Amino acid sequence: MIDLPIRTDGLVVLCLYMVGCLAVGAAGFIAKRSARETSVEDHFLAGSKGLPAPVLLGTVFAQTLSGWALLGCTGAAYREGLGAIKWLAACVCIAVGMAVVNPRLHRLGRPRRWLTPCDFVHARFGNAPGGAALHTLTCATMLVPTVFYVLIQFKGLATAVHAVSGGVISGYAGASLAALIMLAYDLAGGMRSVAWTDCLQVWAGSIHSICFCLPAHAGLPGTPRVRAES
Repeated sequence: MIDLPIRTDGLVVLCLYMVGCLAVGAAGFIAKRSARETSVEDHFLAGSKGLPAPVLLGTVFAQTLSGWALLGCTGAAYREGLGAIKWLAACVCIAVGMAVVNPRLHRLGRPRRWLTPCDFVHARFGNAPGGAALHTLTCATMLVPTVFYVLIQFKGLATAVHAVSGGVISGYAGASLAALIMLAYDLAGGMRSVAWTDCLQVWAGSIHSICFCLPAHAGLPGTPRVRAES
């Protein structure tokens, strides 16, 4: 059992984070309106011009170190010990596969304006016998894991909000509020808002860790210690 006191600083950081996400989402919406682009490509890929390299790296970093990595894998390592290294091997296999396949798929898909690998399957096998069934199977194969991945994020978010607030905010309430905020800036600004809010999360998480988590872990004066009981 972990004894978590009510943390005023955690509540302040959480509120600032929510407000920051809304502000960045609004900026993404303004940028989307300024681009005068209403296509699906612009919404999901931020247009043909793409995103600045630092923003793209920030959103990739945030997507990689999401709830399953920060909370799920660390929890598995705490329970299983070295046995949790299997998750590292799985991530390496995924990364190597993406490094081999994605560059060629990108070269083929960009002039044809493909948005997902499913578009490639449809273009390559759509007119072949069974092509429609293969396209449907590919979509389902990508959709089902994505649903579970998103659910994991909300589970991790609920746990984090409950812990940061010292138990004042329930996990369901925190996750529900965050879901509404995410839907708002996602629908309003599309990929632009998602990428910039991911960068905000990276910076906010880093600053919070440096200012609060590391001093608490080191037992510096004026910082509460987390007490663990069996």
